[in-house]
This record gives sequence, C-alpha cells and structure tokens, in this order.
Amino acid sequence: MFDIADKPWLHGDTCLLGPDPAPPGLAARVHGAWVAFADTGNPGWDPYAPQRPAVEILGA
Repeated sequence: MFDIADKPWLHGDTCLLGPDPAPPGLAARVHGAWVAFADTGNPGWDPYAPQRPAVEILGA
C-alpha cells in the first residue's frame, strides 16, 4: 500500500515479509487494489464468503 516492500527492516528470518525480496510489481498491485477499493468499494476480486473461503494472493 505504501510502496515500501524494499525496506531492509521488513526482511529477514523474523521480519514481516521474510528473507526474500518482494516480487516485482507487488507494491503496484497492492496500491491499485487499495485505490480501487477506496474509489468503488471493489478491490478487484470476489469478496470473502464462508461458502467460498478463497483469498487473493497478490504476491504470486
């Protein structure tokens, strides 16, 4: 959301994003989803539902 996935303090064995660098374009995809959600209420994927408990994986 804030395009800071490259910051060293977010990486490492015990850090939020793990030891590997963020996938290319991840920050842009997350930012785009937040902007779409703020603008339309839809981040670009189906909403969570108990009968269909799927999630969107943005880093893949």
